[in-house]
Amino acid sequence: MATYLELATLANDSSFLLRIGYAIGKYAAYIFNESGGTTNHTERLNWALSATANIPLMQSLLVHEICRDSNVVAGLEAVSDVNLQTATETAANNRILAPISYADLNALANDNAFVRRIQIAVGRFASYVLNEDPGTPNHAPRYAWSRNAILNTLPIASALAPTIVMNSTVAAKLAGTSDAEIQSAVEVQIALLML
Repeated sequence: MATYLELATLANDSSFLLRIGYAIGKYAAYIFNESGGTTNHTERLNWALSATANIPLMQSLLVHEICRDSNVVAGLEAVSDVNLQTATETAANNRILAPISYADLNALANDNAFVRRIQIAVGRFASYVLNEDPGTPNHAPRYAWSRNAILNTLPIASALAPTIVMNSTVAAKLAGTSDAEIQSAVEVQIALLML
């Protein structure tokens, strides 16, 4: 029987995490090719999109449950690829059917890749406002905000991230949210909070 220290060490082992990443990718590919009539297909597809958009994030979300799998506990780093795939799919299936938690939203809001995507959306919206017709209602404060935003996209993106992840579309798809969906969520939040 593995000790907690052995399992904690395994959960942080880079080679083990790479193996989990491969198993996640393999399972996501399977889901992408499954029939649309598969039970919970929409939720499964959202998970696959989220997982492949940021495999390291999904590794970190699944690794502790994977380390509790009996075959992983018995084999530790020597667990077979087949047993690791099964443990990964079981952990993923449990996650697919679980409601999105605050921990999930927090992890996404603090994920560098996701914040950088918000940063691009902020910059794109600020650029749009800088080039809009000066006769647009509320143009002066919008223009002033945009001049500041175009120079400070990262701090603004970081500040917006917690509200962006609470957008219903983003909360459902997490890292699998499309660029267009992030852009829309960012523009709504900027309109509500800043302009």
